[in-house]
Amino acid sequence: MARPRFRSTPEGIAKRIAEGRGKGVGRYYRPWHEVQDFPSRGDIHRPKGCKTGRVHHLFSDLEFTIFLIYDVPNRILDIREQFPLLPLEETLKIAKEIGVKHPTDPATGYPTVMTTDFLLKVKIKRETVFHARTVKYRKDLDDLRVWEKFEIERRYWLRRDIDWGYVTEEDIPPGLAENAALIHPFYFLSDLRPLTEKEVRKIAFYLAGRVRGEELTLLDIVSDVDQKFEQSPGKSFSVVCHLIACGIWRVDLLKPISVNERLILL
Repeated sequence: MARPRFRSTPEGIAKRIAEGRGKGVGRYYRPWHEVQDFPSRGDIHRPKGCKTGRVHHLFSDLEFTIFLIYDVPNRILDIREQFPLLPLEETLKIAKEIGVKHPTDPATGYPTVMTTDFLLKVKIKRETVFHARTVKYRKDLDDLRVWEKFEIERRYWLRRDIDWGYVTEEDIPPGLAENAALIHPFYFLSDLRPLTEKEVRKIAFYLAGRVRGEELTLLDIVSDVDQKFEQSPGKSFSVVCHLIACGIWRVDLLKPISVNERLILL
């Protein structure tokens, strides 16, 4: 990780807490770490969340891929990334109990506030629960130190009766990851400019009839629709992605969306 602008000290932690880091929900949540805190990172991402309407701060390509999956239509209602395990005294106590070293800032020697990559608010039937998920590349699991930090996290969330687990690239369904990356950029109407909301509605209505009623490939249909509405090639396909991203059209997201096949709406 690149040299951070923030160094862990009692004053620094108190300042972040006062700034509201790790507090709020939805669009008002502010993560403990933000991408500008690590200016030299090359694998950072700042996508705008469909479910929150705010910019999310992600620190690896794997975090970004998993975020996209969490952010497409599913049971997840809110996504809070870089969630701090506060108070610091609690994780220090857990580390002492299990006999492992608590993470510290190498520059100051002061303990750092640990974070969980994602705290998810999930709707299961009529209940709303929270799941905490940590993201790691499979190769990193060979490091004993990773497991020591995992155990601190696991016990922290266990005390709150919140399900905790880790996710690697091996846990990601390829089709779902591909579809999430495809549709996510078209969630907001502003992503479809210069189409107006009225034009999107007209195209969507016409597309629905064609997709449901004709056994043609998606490419054949969107190409025809582009011509009918005098749009540049691919514009109707972006409307298709918008409809799926918003959950207006339901499809099997585990199966890769292919323009060379018929699109089946559920």
